[in-house]
Amino acid sequence: AGHVPLDALVQQACDEMAPLTTARGVLLDVGPLAGLAVPGDRTQLVRVLTNIVSNAVKFTPAGGRVRVSTAAVPGVEAVRVVCADEGMGIPEAEQDRLFTRFFRASNATKHEVPGTGLGLVVVRGIVEAHGGRLTLSSLEGVGTTVAVELPLTDERAHASGESADASDRHAIESS
Repeated sequence: AGHVPLDALVQQACDEMAPLTTARGVLLDVGPLAGLAVPGDRTQLVRVLTNIVSNAVKFTPAGGRVRVSTAAVPGVEAVRVVCADEGMGIPEAEQDRLFTRFFRASNATKHEVPGTGLGLVVVRGIVEAHGGRLTLSSLEGVGTTVAVELPLTDERAHASGESADASDRHAIESS
């Protein structure tokens, strides 16, 4: 796969969310953007970004704001996409279960926010398949920030043609 311009994908995902943001009365701010390209599958990366932005918009009340930006990661050949919302947040005790299939936070079900509990599982799989990592931080009643870090070079191609195994990913996440 060739390199894809990440900022254009961010803009595409945000444009696709325009009807939802308008309907929900949520402000969607895009930028600053880093102007970097990443190796990967355009369709899959748009799916990641659309899912993350869609979640942020769904969980942010009317009048709230969602911010999406990209920036180079200092010291490493990577770019970070950050999506921060002013939504309901996720109860701390439940955050470690967010990447479990079909799990939905108790406040999401209580407030009847639609969803299947599969989105973040799929998103994390796509991000990791691209040699990246996904992190999430949240404060209940304040909001959630999701960050996707993607390598600027296809490191998987350099490792004797094999994709990174779980221990390589663990080493990347621990550093």
